[in-house]
Amino acid sequence: MIEHQTLDCSSSRTSQADRRGSILLLTLVVVSGLALGALAFAQTLILELDAIRATQQQAELRRFADSGLEAVAATLEARHSAVSRRGASSESRLRQVAVYEVEGAMGRFTIQPGLQTNDSSEDAEFRDETAKLNLNALPLESVKRDAARDRLTILPGMTPALADAILDWMDQDDEPSEFGAEAAWYSRQDPPRVPRNGRLQSLDELLQVRGVTSELLYGNGADAGLSQYLSIYGAESNLQPDGQPRINLNQQDLVSLYDALQQEFDDEVARFIVAWRLAGTTTGVASSREDARKSREEIHDAARQRLARQLNAARGLLASTDDSSTPEVTRGGLNLSRRPAYRIRSVFDLVDVNVRIDVDRRDTVLKSPWKGDFQFFERQLPALEEILSVSGESSIPGRINLNLASREVLLTVPGIDAGIADRIIATRQRRSFGASRSPSRTTVSWLLTERIVDLATMRTLAPHLTGRGDVVSGYSIGHRDGSDTAVAIEFVIDGSGRRARIIQRHDLPPLRLPVR
Repeated sequence: MIEHQTLDCSSSRTSQADRRGSILLLTLVVVSGLALGALAFAQTLILELDAIRATQQQAELRRFADSGLEAVAATLEARHSAVSRRGASSESRLRQVAVYEVEGAMGRFTIQPGLQTNDSSEDAEFRDETAKLNLNALPLESVKRDAARDRLTILPGMTPALADAILDWMDQDDEPSEFGAEAAWYSRQDPPRVPRNGRLQSLDELLQVRGVTSELLYGNGADAGLSQYLSIYGAESNLQPDGQPRINLNQQDLVSLYDALQQEFDDEVARFIVAWRLAGTTTGVASSREDARKSREEIHDAARQRLARQLNAARGLLASTDDSSTPEVTRGGLNLSRRPAYRIRSVFDLVDVNVRIDVDRRDTVLKSPWKGDFQFFERQLPALEEILSVSGESSIPGRINLNLASREVLLTVPGIDAGIADRIIATRQRRSFGASRSPSRTTVSWLLTERIVDLATMRTLAPHLTGRGDVVSGYSIGHRDGSDTAVAIEFVIDGSGRRARIIQRHDLPPLRLPVR
């Protein structure tokens, strides 16, 4: 019995030890699970904190980039001030600009024309859109369609079929041009689509046009595609340095035109320009067919009036032969009750020309107040163009920037051939012209002072050329000292009005970019 009881106690102690071991093991498992759970939770918290910090850092970097957009807008607005226009290099550099310090590191923005540091525009912070051909400024009327197509087909990779398709996409009718396509063709595509029948909203919209591919538009590798030559934004300000509208030489109200010119200049200038609008010139400045037809009618009417006045004077009568319902209004001896017959295409049309017209009822030849010599084109013309314009709009779209356009884009300007384009490029390279380096470069008259063209050719080219545009594009990059993380905003800013405005903005994801 004693041995039996001893065996029972040993078995009981073994069972209890096993239970304690199992509990200990279970406890270790539970503790390990809790520890692993706590570790995973801590790692999740760390990741979330890192994500929060990264989000905060990106938001901070984006604020730096936003400051860059404000700086570009301020730079464009400053161009309209008299002080800025007198300075040869008044525009500040917009690279590595300090904004404010965060956690011991300075936050900065840099404005670049492209994301790649080896961009060809080494001296430019942004791209001037007038260096490209503005599609939205091309004429779409049927009588001018051939001219618009001819300009497009000069560009590399642009065929007549492609040019017609682009113009058909924008025009308001549904009749396809010679090589184009309209709604009937697009409705059969997969997926079907409808032409814009209006001006383009973005350059990407061209990808919907028949024949336009991504590779053709944006290229691949070293070839940038048609996008390097095309824009939908290029425009320039039509305001005076004080922000007021320039005097529109082509306004219909000749009395208002005369009074504005007299106040700004004198009677001689006012009389000459208004007489130009009424009678044209005697030295062969070209006009449109419609203007030429009107001018012939006006000349014949003026001759009839002179003859009638001579007859009436012989009879001792002073009555006018004008329609009695339209009272005669005179300024400077000119009858301004008639409609203007001619349209001025540029200030160059006013230089070195004569006008024959009745002044105080006498047949008179008026000579231009401006002589086409070197001093006038170099010093006086830039100031004159800040006051006078051939348009009443607040901005002028579509003129090509003579100082920045590539050879390919220059060749799209009516009247510029390969020889002129090559001389322009060579002169720019020799003199290192910039769009804003010198006040005389804001006008295109250096084509004359550099003897690249003569005055007659200049009159043909000038309506299509400018010295500087006011719509720019580029990238604003926000970054911090000591960090290789950056945030970029792709932008287009229109500075042609009194206040600059962002017309396109694209926030890019964070990137690692060596900033110039």
